[in-house]
Amino acid sequence: MLGKDGLFSTDPETHVKEIQDITDIRLRHADKHGVGYTILSYTAPGVQDIFDAKEAQALAVEINDYIAEKIRAFPDRLGAFATLSTRDPAEAATEPRRTITQYGFKGALVNDTQRAGPDGEDLIFYGKPEWDIFWQTCVELDVPLYLHPRNPTGVIFEKLWKDRMWLIGPPLSFAHGVSLHALGMVTNALGLACKKTIREYFNENIWITTSGHFSTTTLNFCLAEVGAERILFSVDYPFENFSDACEWFDGAEMSTGTRAMIGGKNAKRLFKLEDYKDCRAKAI
Repeated sequence: MLGKDGLFSTDPETHVKEIQDITDIRLRHADKHGVGYTILSYTAPGVQDIFDAKEAQALAVEINDYIAEKIRAFPDRLGAFATLSTRDPAEAATEPRRTITQYGFKGALVNDTQRAGPDGEDLIFYGKPEWDIFWQTCVELDVPLYLHPRNPTGVIFEKLWKDRMWLIGPPLSFAHGVSLHALGMVTNALGLACKKTIREYFNENIWITTSGHFSTTTLNFCLAEVGAERILFSVDYPFENFSDACEWFDGAEMSTGTRAMIGGKNAKRLFKLEDYKDCRAKAI
């Protein structure tokens, strides 16, 4: 059932409404809990689970056009990441360029590996040399790629996770998938050039978010390892709720400067945001 304020609920029907809603319920949550700006993305498994190349690309374009129209009236409250089909590096590079130029999107997001092949059992990672054209586009546009986890499917599910169901998702498989991508790309670069250490690549190229993981112990570890300037506050709504995320963050012990960076300054710089609602409010 809905709460007294008509907002968050664990009721399945309400959760479906929250998933399908783009602006109304989301902005009511944001207003109540002091979130000034939200970047939207297409949820997992997303286009990465579609292994027909034409279907995947058509869906990516459709989603991007759809969300651009939905958020057009809220430039100071809502932005979006481009949805991508990652079957082909050159094709994958077209949607960030189109959507950033045409719609002002703030970057792009992919949901783990791209399924490919006639039966969908081939997996495409993004760290091989043929992907240089895609990464060069991101560099030229000066936007980030959000590497988002998703539940394992296909042969990976059957061989690794079928008998370990309780480890799927946040307990382990999400971290496993993202780490395999990120560390794979970093070590590929090391193997080709050996110009930097793994820590240097992390310090210069990778940001992390609090999305869906509201733990002060974990945050303190990340602060010690990557620094406050590389962490972004995020909720992971509608899979997590605003109250859990915001009440935790507001109550977590940290300096005023750290709270200001994680709570907004880092995102404003990374995504090159114009002024948004309450962006000049002081952290306490």
